This record gives sequence, structure tokens and C-alpha cells, in this order.
Amino acid sequence: MSHTVEKLPNDPVIVAYLHADLDPQAEYAALAADIRKLLDRQTEPVFYITDFTEATFDIGDILMASSRAAASGGGNFHHPNVKEVIFVSPAELVHFTAQGFRADAFGNVIINAFNTLDEALDYVRQV
Repeated sequence: MSHTVEKLPNDPVIVAYLHADLDPQAEYAALAADIRKLLDRQTEPVFYITDFTEATFDIGDILMASSRAAASGGGNFHHPNVKEVIFVSPAELVHFTAQGFRADAFGNVIINAFNTLDEALDYVRQV
């Protein structure tokens, strides 16, 4: 499977793990739908983490996915059950993309980025 989405049992966190075989152009809609289903079932706001660690993207893939995810009204980043969006990856491109979401064109979404999932979870548990 090209992605896995889960609600962590002991934390208010949903993690979308993007695996190496993910084709973002072909599979974005299915991934977004899986995330939305899980977000819709939450009874309180959660941290929404996307783990890019295994995934390989080029700048075109990142821009396409970013614009869809940040779309006001329909994007998962604006879902009412999202407390905060977090990206996980050691890749500078992913960190740069997280910063780019602060622009009007990408919906003014504040996204924190961490190198590892453990770092992201440490952050979540401290806020």
C-alpha cells in the first residue's frame, strides 16, 4: 500500500505515512479521502501529521499536493478537526514547503516541520 493513515491511540494525533511507492499525481485523491474520513470521525481537534520520510517527491508533486491540501473550504488542512498541521521529513524541500504554506496562495496555513516523527510527537506532547 502506498500510504497508511492512523489515529494514534494515546495522543490526539492522526498520522499519514507516505510510503516510497506513492505516486502523488495518481493517488492524491485517495490519500486525501482516507485522511478526511479519519478527521471526520474525531470528536476533538487533532494534530495532523504527514510523514514524508519514505516518500520521494519532486517540486511539481509538492506544489500539486500542497495547493490541493491547502484549498480553502475543501482541503484537509482547513478541516474543523485539525488543531495543527505538521510535516515530518529530513528533506529540506519538505521544510521549505511547510514555510511556503504561510503565503496567501497556499491558504496561510502555519505548518511546523520536524526531521523525525519522534521529534514531532515530542512537540505535540509539550503543547
